[in-house]
Amino acid sequence: MKSLTPRWRWLRWSFAALVPAMLLAVLLCFRTGDGLEGVHLTIATGIPEAESSRAVEQVARVSTALGASIDRVTTHGPAEAVVAVHDSRAPFCVVPIGCAPRLDGLRLVARIPVHVPFLLIGPRGGNVDRIAELAGAKIATGPENSASHTVAKRLLGGPELAALGVTLVPAPVQDGIERLRKGEVDFMALLASIESPHVRAAIAEKNDVVSFAESEALQDLVPFARAGTVPPSRIDLARGVPSGERRVLEFPLGVLCGSAARRSEVMECLRLLRRSFPGLVAANQAGEDAAAAPMHDLAASYFAAGGASFVDVHLPIVHDLMPWSRIAQVALVAGLVLGMVERLRRFLLGRLVAEFRRLGAAVAEVAGVPAVEVPLRVVNHIPANAALARIEALVAGYESLRDRARRLAESWLAPMEGDPSARAIELLCMEWVLSLRAVRERVVVGTAAS
Repeated sequence: MKSLTPRWRWLRWSFAALVPAMLLAVLLCFRTGDGLEGVHLTIATGIPEAESSRAVEQVARVSTALGASIDRVTTHGPAEAVVAVHDSRAPFCVVPIGCAPRLDGLRLVARIPVHVPFLLIGPRGGNVDRIAELAGAKIATGPENSASHTVAKRLLGGPELAALGVTLVPAPVQDGIERLRKGEVDFMALLASIESPHVRAAIAEKNDVVSFAESEALQDLVPFARAGTVPPSRIDLARGVPSGERRVLEFPLGVLCGSAARRSEVMECLRLLRRSFPGLVAANQAGEDAAAAPMHDLAASYFAAGGASFVDVHLPIVHDLMPWSRIAQVALVAGLVLGMVERLRRFLLGRLVAEFRRLGAAVAEVAGVPAVEVPLRVVNHIPANAALARIEALVAGYESLRDRARRLAESWLAPMEGDPSARAIELLCMEWVLSLRAVRERVVVGTAAS
């Protein structure tokens, strides 16, 4: 039997070497421990005093303890942070949900369980309890496209409250606080935590926080807002500010990603967020209204499962090279291709069997045996005066069939060790060739004797 040609032998050993090579690649990419050591993420945030920056600072502290690192891209507000993601300067951004435009093409990674209050602060803030009492007021809102200005414009500049005649004055935060001190504006609007230094600076000059008694109704005017409260004296305990419980609107923080974020980075971001905010999974499983951007499919599966899988933790590169959906597609296509290859092999094998039967019938005819499928010993019944040309044709036919069977057994359609059915036909053809050659010699001797 002819051995595999050098080309096919090389192919066989290449496939044999592929398995340890894949195992070595897996070991090199394998992450030990919790799989977060060496992780590096870039996140765009607002100004350093913003609640988004405070949230990223918390993630950065946890990341440092875990051996990861966070690179922060500071911007002037949610709109600029979103632009940074669109421009691929950062794969992630943290913004108050509903307070940033141009979210087309972005995906929500997670809702952080932190809600930022929208505060109106002014000298007569302690005496304002209803939205109607803001009629004719001038309100400093922060710079254009800032979160504070966006919320103030949607809440107080909309058609529902247009009758109040409120004047919005866009200005940087420090300028707004100075105008509030000089009496040039009546209130200062801030979307910031009550621990923010801007909030404390705004109330320093005998200011207080406005309360919205209609907060449940007002939350319907601004997307993703919810009614919340600020406890008495929570901002300044020494001065007792606010002087009583204040009802305000709150906005959740969200982490958004763009197309530049790899799937492994999304999973790493989710795991770092979960370490930084213990209530993250519950906050995203609570069935809240969808954010302004659709949730990332990997984040949705993460929260549905309640955590990361073994591959997500130890082999995150798998998600970058071949997400599970692509694996299913590749497996389906590979199955179809392998099925077609198997059908082609069976078709070619069937043609070999048909030819083998045809030659057997021809031998039986020469030997005068009526059966189509005959044993090898039927060649003993071939008379010595049989036509030599027919014997030669049978020998040539079996030799050709033997060569075809060998090619099929050693082709890429066959298994690595050869197709056993084709090998069997090759061996049988060789036996028929040897037997028919002996008959041919007998016929030649008989012809010469006569």
